[in-house]
Amino acid sequence: MRFALFEQVAGANASPPRLGLVTRDGVVAIDIVSAPSAGRALKQAITDFVALSPRLEDLAARSEAIPLEHVRLLPPLASPAKILCTLRLPMQHTDTDEQLHVFVKSPGSTIGDSGEVVLPRLAGAEVFTHNACLALVIGQRCRAVAASDWREVVFGYTAMVDITARSATLARWKDGLSALGSSCDTFGPLGPVIVARAEIEERDGFELQLWCGGELRQHARFDDLDERIGTVIERASSVMTLQPGDVIAIDGTTAGQGPLQDGDAVQVELSQVGRLSVSVRDPWGREWDRSIRVESGAVTV
Repeated sequence: MRFALFEQVAGANASPPRLGLVTRDGVVAIDIVSAPSAGRALKQAITDFVALSPRLEDLAARSEAIPLEHVRLLPPLASPAKILCTLRLPMQHTDTDEQLHVFVKSPGSTIGDSGEVVLPRLAGAEVFTHNACLALVIGQRCRAVAASDWREVVFGYTAMVDITARSATLARWKDGLSALGSSCDTFGPLGPVIVARAEIEERDGFELQLWCGGELRQHARFDDLDERIGTVIERASSVMTLQPGDVIAIDGTTAGQGPLQDGDAVQVELSQVGRLSVSVRDPWGREWDRSIRVESGAVTV
Protein backbone atom coordinates (compact mmCIF):
# COMPACT_ATOMS: atom_id res chain seq x y z
CA MET A 1 0.00 0.00 0.00
CA ARG A 2 1.15 3.47 -0.89
CA PHE A 3 0.12 6.10 1.67
CA ALA A 4 0.00 9.84 1.03
CA LEU A 5 -1.34 13.05 2.48
CA PHE A 6 -3.01 15.17 -0.17
CA GLU A 7 -5.13 18.18 -0.97
CA GLN A 8 -7.81 18.05 -3.63
CA VAL A 9 -7.38 21.12 -5.83
CA ALA A 10 -9.93 22.98 -7.92
CA GLY A 11 -8.58 26.11 -9.55
CA ALA A 12 -6.88 28.23 -6.88
CA ASN A 13 -8.70 26.44 -4.07
CA ALA A 14 -7.65 23.32 -2.17
CA SER A 15 -9.46 21.06 0.27
CA PRO A 16 -8.13 20.46 3.79
CA PRO A 17 -5.38 17.81 3.90
CA ARG A 18 -6.62 14.22 3.75
CA LEU A 19 -5.11 10.77 4.14
CA GLY A 20 -5.19 8.57 1.07
CA LEU A 21 -3.95 5.48 -0.72
CA VAL A 22 -2.26 6.04 -4.08
CA THR A 23 -3.36 3.52 -6.71
CA ARG A 24 -2.77 3.25 -10.44
CA ASP A 25 -6.00 5.22 -10.95
CA GLY A 26 -5.26 8.07 -8.57
CA VAL A 27 -5.78 8.68 -4.85
CA VAL A 28 -8.44 6.97 -2.74
CA ALA A 29 -9.36 8.93 0.39
CA ILE A 30 -9.19 6.94 3.63
CA ASP A 31 -12.21 7.61 5.81
CA ILE A 32 -12.01 4.63 8.16
CA VAL A 33 -9.49 6.18 10.56
CA SER A 34 -10.89 8.72 13.01
CA ALA A 35 -8.42 11.45 13.95
CA PRO A 36 -8.46 15.26 14.33
CA SER A 37 -6.07 15.76 11.38
CA ALA A 38 -4.74 13.92 8.33
CA GLY A 39 -1.30 13.68 9.92
CA ARG A 40 -2.72 12.10 13.06
CA ALA A 41 -4.81 9.75 10.92
CA LEU A 42 -1.69 8.52 9.15
CA LYS A 43 0.14 7.86 12.41
CA GLN A 44 -2.92 5.95 13.64
CA ALA A 45 -3.02 3.94 10.41
CA ILE A 46 0.66 3.12 10.83
CA THR A 47 0.14 2.00 14.44
CA ASP A 48 -2.92 -0.13 13.59
CA PHE A 49 -1.76 -1.24 10.14
CA VAL A 50 -2.06 -5.01 10.67
CA ALA A 51 -5.65 -4.76 11.93
CA LEU A 52 -6.65 -2.19 9.30
CA SER A 53 -5.05 -3.87 6.28
CA PRO A 54 -8.11 -5.89 5.13
CA ARG A 55 -10.36 -2.82 5.26
CA LEU A 56 -7.76 -0.67 3.53
CA GLU A 57 -7.35 -3.19 0.73
CA ASP A 58 -11.12 -3.34 0.26
CA LEU A 59 -11.31 0.46 0.26
CA ALA A 60 -8.60 0.74 -2.40
CA ALA A 61 -10.34 -1.87 -4.59
CA ARG A 62 -13.90 -0.58 -4.33
CA SER A 63 -13.68 3.19 -3.95
CA GLU A 64 -13.49 5.72 -6.77
CA ALA A 65 -10.04 7.28 -7.05
CA ILE A 66 -9.41 10.99 -7.47
CA PRO A 67 -7.16 11.51 -10.54
CA LEU A 68 -3.63 12.57 -9.65
CA GLU A 69 -3.96 15.73 -11.76
CA HIS A 70 -6.69 16.89 -9.34
CA VAL A 71 -4.60 16.53 -6.17
CA ARG A 72 -1.50 18.01 -4.62
CA LEU A 73 0.67 15.55 -2.71
CA LEU A 74 1.88 16.88 0.65
CA PRO A 75 4.80 15.60 2.72
CA PRO A 76 3.59 12.05 3.51
CA LEU A 77 4.35 12.71 7.17
CA ALA A 78 2.97 16.10 8.14
CA SER A 79 4.84 16.43 11.43
CA PRO A 80 7.12 13.52 12.33
CA ALA A 81 8.20 13.74 15.95
CA LYS A 82 11.80 13.04 14.90
CA ILE A 83 13.87 13.04 11.73
CA LEU A 84 17.26 11.39 12.10
CA CYS A 85 19.81 11.55 9.28
CA THR A 86 22.97 9.54 8.79
CA LEU A 87 26.37 10.00 7.19
CA ARG A 88 28.77 7.10 6.73
CA LEU A 89 32.29 8.41 6.24
CA PRO A 90 35.40 6.36 5.44
CA MET A 91 37.80 6.31 8.36
CA GLN A 92 41.27 7.70 7.84
CA HIS A 93 43.93 5.39 6.40
CA THR A 94 41.41 2.76 5.23
CA ASP A 95 39.14 2.25 2.24
CA THR A 96 36.84 -0.29 3.87
CA ASP A 97 35.92 0.77 7.41
CA GLU A 98 33.28 3.47 7.90
CA GLN A 99 32.32 5.75 10.74
CA LEU A 100 28.58 6.21 11.23
CA HIS A 101 27.32 9.67 12.17
CA VAL A 102 23.67 10.28 13.18
CA PHE A 103 22.20 13.76 13.60
CA VAL A 104 18.75 15.25 14.21
CA LYS A 105 17.00 17.28 11.51
CA SER A 106 14.08 19.59 12.29
CA PRO A 107 10.67 17.97 11.66
CA GLY A 108 9.52 21.39 10.41
CA SER A 109 11.92 21.20 7.46
CA THR A 110 9.74 18.84 5.40
CA ILE A 111 8.07 19.68 2.10
CA GLY A 112 6.30 17.34 -0.32
CA ASP A 113 6.34 16.49 -4.00
CA SER A 114 6.27 19.62 -6.23
CA GLY A 115 7.30 21.71 -3.20
CA GLU A 116 9.77 24.57 -3.22
CA VAL A 117 13.15 24.67 -1.46
CA VAL A 118 13.92 28.23 -0.37
CA LEU A 119 17.58 29.08 0.24
CA PRO A 120 17.99 31.43 3.23
CA ARG A 121 20.63 34.03 3.95
CA LEU A 122 22.91 32.60 6.66
CA ALA A 123 26.12 34.28 7.82
CA GLY A 124 29.01 31.96 6.89
CA ALA A 125 26.94 29.76 4.58
CA GLU A 126 28.46 30.02 1.12
CA VAL A 127 26.79 27.14 -0.71
CA PHE A 128 23.83 24.76 -0.24
CA THR A 129 24.07 21.11 -1.23
CA HIS A 130 21.82 18.05 -1.60
CA ASN A 131 22.14 14.46 -0.39
CA ALA A 132 19.70 11.75 -1.52
CA CYS A 133 18.49 9.39 1.22
CA LEU A 134 16.47 6.22 1.71
CA ALA A 135 13.98 7.17 4.43
CA LEU A 136 12.57 4.62 6.88
CA VAL A 137 9.24 5.20 8.61
CA ILE A 138 9.07 3.67 12.09
CA GLY A 139 5.94 1.61 12.75
CA GLN A 140 5.88 1.09 16.51
CA ARG A 141 7.16 2.50 19.77
CA CYS A 142 10.50 0.84 20.43
CA ARG A 143 13.71 1.15 22.42
CA ALA A 144 17.01 -0.77 22.35
CA VAL A 145 16.26 -2.64 19.12
CA ALA A 146 18.86 -5.23 18.10
CA ALA A 147 20.22 -4.76 14.58
CA SER A 148 18.86 -8.17 13.58
CA ASP A 149 15.30 -7.17 14.61
CA TRP A 150 14.99 -3.98 12.55
CA ARG A 151 12.20 -5.36 10.33
CA GLU A 152 9.91 -5.64 13.35
CA VAL A 153 9.86 -1.86 13.84
CA VAL A 154 9.98 -0.45 10.26
CA PHE A 155 6.57 0.29 8.75
CA GLY A 156 7.64 1.46 5.32
CA TYR A 157 9.90 3.43 3.01
CA THR A 158 9.98 6.77 1.24
CA ALA A 159 12.64 9.07 -0.26
CA MET A 160 14.22 12.18 1.22
CA VAL A 161 16.69 14.89 0.26
CA ASP A 162 18.89 16.18 3.08
CA ILE A 163 19.77 19.75 2.11
CA THR A 164 22.42 21.55 4.10
CA ALA A 165 24.35 24.80 4.27
CA ARG A 166 28.11 24.61 3.78
CA SER A 167 31.18 26.79 3.62
CA ALA A 168 33.02 27.35 0.33
CA THR A 169 35.28 24.38 1.19
CA LEU A 170 32.14 22.19 1.48
CA ALA A 171 32.58 21.77 5.23
CA ARG A 172 29.19 21.67 6.92
CA TRP A 173 28.02 25.10 8.02
CA LYS A 174 29.66 26.48 11.18
CA ASP A 175 31.50 23.93 13.26
CA GLY A 176 29.24 22.88 16.11
CA LEU A 177 26.07 24.12 14.38
CA SER A 178 26.01 21.76 11.41
CA ALA A 179 22.62 20.29 12.35
CA LEU A 180 21.09 23.78 12.15
CA GLY A 181 22.43 24.09 8.63
CA SER A 182 20.33 21.04 7.71
CA SER A 183 17.24 22.16 9.63
CA CYS A 184 16.21 25.28 7.74
CA ASP A 185 12.60 25.44 6.59
CA THR A 186 12.07 23.44 3.35
CA PHE A 187 15.43 21.60 3.70
CA GLY A 188 13.78 18.16 4.04
CA PRO A 189 11.90 17.20 0.85
CA LEU A 190 10.11 13.94 1.63
CA GLY A 191 7.96 11.59 -0.45
CA PRO A 192 6.23 11.25 -2.78
CA VAL A 193 4.48 8.43 -0.85
CA ILE A 194 5.16 5.93 1.92
CA VAL A 195 5.18 2.34 0.69
CA ALA A 196 4.42 -0.26 3.36
CA ARG A 197 7.32 -2.66 3.91
CA ALA A 198 5.05 -5.62 3.15
CA GLU A 199 4.77 -4.31 -0.44
CA ILE A 200 8.55 -4.13 -1.00
CA GLU A 201 10.75 -6.87 -2.44
CA GLU A 202 13.58 -6.29 0.03
CA ARG A 203 15.76 -9.00 -1.47
CA ASP A 204 16.05 -6.77 -4.55
CA GLY A 205 17.41 -3.91 -2.46
CA PHE A 206 16.92 -0.30 -3.53
CA GLU A 207 18.38 1.92 -6.20
CA LEU A 208 18.58 5.62 -5.36
CA GLN A 209 19.27 8.38 -7.89
CA LEU A 210 19.26 12.18 -7.78
CA TRP A 211 19.18 14.60 -10.71
CA CYS A 212 19.67 18.36 -10.57
CA GLY A 213 18.88 20.35 -13.68
CA GLY A 214 18.73 17.11 -15.63
CA GLU A 215 22.24 16.07 -14.54
CA LEU A 216 22.57 12.75 -12.70
CA ARG A 217 24.60 13.68 -9.62
CA GLN A 218 24.08 10.81 -7.17
CA HIS A 219 23.55 7.10 -7.75
CA ALA A 220 23.67 4.47 -5.00
CA ARG A 221 22.42 0.98 -4.26
CA PHE A 222 21.19 -0.47 -0.98
CA ASP A 223 21.79 -4.22 -1.13
CA ASP A 224 22.77 -5.35 2.37
CA LEU A 225 19.74 -3.98 4.20
CA ASP A 226 20.58 -5.77 7.45
CA GLU A 227 23.87 -3.90 7.64
CA ARG A 228 22.71 -0.57 6.22
CA ILE A 229 19.43 -0.34 8.14
CA GLY A 230 19.87 -2.58 11.17
CA THR A 231 23.02 -0.84 12.35
CA VAL A 232 21.37 2.60 12.22
CA ILE A 233 18.21 1.53 14.07
CA GLU A 234 20.26 -0.21 16.75
CA ARG A 235 22.39 2.93 17.22
CA ALA A 236 19.44 5.35 17.28
CA SER A 237 17.21 3.24 19.55
CA SER A 238 20.04 2.76 22.03
CA VAL A 239 19.77 6.43 23.07
CA MET A 240 16.15 7.38 22.36
CA THR A 241 12.68 5.87 22.11
CA LEU A 242 11.46 5.70 18.53
CA GLN A 243 7.78 6.39 17.87
CA PRO A 244 5.36 5.51 15.04
CA GLY A 245 5.90 8.00 12.23
CA ASP A 246 9.50 8.86 13.12
CA VAL A 247 11.78 9.09 10.08
CA ILE A 248 15.33 7.80 9.74
CA ALA A 249 17.02 9.00 6.54
CA ILE A 250 20.01 6.88 5.45
CA ASP A 251 22.42 8.43 2.96
CA GLY A 252 23.24 6.36 -0.10
CA THR A 253 26.64 7.90 -0.81
CA THR A 254 28.54 10.99 0.22
CA ALA A 255 29.86 11.35 -3.33
CA GLY A 256 28.17 13.57 -5.87
CA GLN A 257 26.63 16.13 -3.55
CA GLY A 258 26.63 19.44 -5.40
CA PRO A 259 25.32 22.99 -5.16
CA LEU A 260 21.71 24.07 -5.44
CA GLN A 261 20.76 27.50 -6.67
CA ASP A 262 17.85 29.56 -7.92
CA GLY A 263 15.77 27.88 -10.62
CA ASP A 264 17.11 24.36 -10.17
CA ALA A 265 14.78 21.39 -10.58
CA VAL A 266 15.65 18.40 -8.38
CA GLN A 267 14.34 14.85 -8.75
CA VAL A 268 15.04 11.87 -6.52
CA GLU A 269 13.95 8.41 -7.58
CA LEU A 270 13.85 5.48 -5.18
CA SER A 271 13.16 2.13 -6.82
CA GLN A 272 9.91 0.46 -5.72
CA VAL A 273 8.75 3.78 -4.22
CA GLY A 274 8.66 6.54 -6.84
CA ARG A 275 10.05 9.92 -7.86
CA LEU A 276 10.08 13.05 -5.70
CA SER A 277 10.42 16.38 -7.54
CA VAL A 278 11.05 19.83 -6.04
CA SER A 279 12.16 23.23 -7.28
CA VAL A 280 14.70 25.63 -5.77
CA ARG A 281 14.27 29.36 -5.19
CA ASP A 282 16.86 31.82 -3.90
CA PRO A 283 15.31 35.23 -3.14
CA TRP A 284 18.78 36.77 -3.45
CA GLY A 285 19.66 35.12 -6.77
CA ARG A 286 23.08 33.97 -5.62
CA GLU A 287 25.31 31.82 -7.82
CA TRP A 288 28.18 29.43 -7.12
CA ASP A 289 30.44 27.11 -9.01
CA ARG A 290 28.18 24.34 -10.28
CA SER A 291 31.11 22.04 -10.97
CA ILE A 292 32.12 21.56 -7.33
CA ARG A 293 31.20 18.20 -5.84
CA VAL A 294 31.62 16.42 -2.54
CA GLU A 295 33.83 13.42 -3.28
CA SER A 296 33.47 10.21 -1.31
CA GLY A 297 34.68 10.78 2.24
CA ALA A 298 35.35 14.48 1.74
CA VAL A 299 32.64 15.70 4.09
CA THR A 300 33.40 17.57 7.28
CA VAL A 301 30.70 16.84 9.84
